[in-house]
Amino acid sequence: MVVRDCMTATVETAQPDDDVATVREILRRRRIRQLPVLAAGRVIGIVTDRDLRGVTDPATTIDTIMTPTPATVSPDTPVEIAAATLRERKIGALPVVLDHMLVGIVSERDLLGALVDLCARLETTTVLAVE
Repeated sequence: MVVRDCMTATVETAQPDDDVATVREILRRRRIRQLPVLAAGRVIGIVTDRDLRGVTDPATTIDTIMTPTPATVSPDTPVEIAAATLRERKIGALPVVLDHMLVGIVSERDLLGALVDLCARLETTTVLAVE
């Protein structure tokens, strides 16, 4: 299975000059934790709910708190590579990029769903408990 099979293709994004208040509202409304930051259609960063926690001035712009040049994957990246990247970097999502353009995002939740789908294709596990 590859990232294309489990990624979220419709992605909410932020601009570098968006303020913290705007981004907090997007994250709350969409019930998400990560937001790719785009400039001229290209991913230049990612901002997370964790990045926003310590910001007290709601007018602060995202470009000052985002993680610049985030790790990304392509739609053809195997899901196990994407999952390993999330685990190694201790992050929750990866922008999916094709020809330098954002085409989706893959999160822990997406990859967990892929695992469930893969396991469902296998035979049901039998658990036997003997007392």
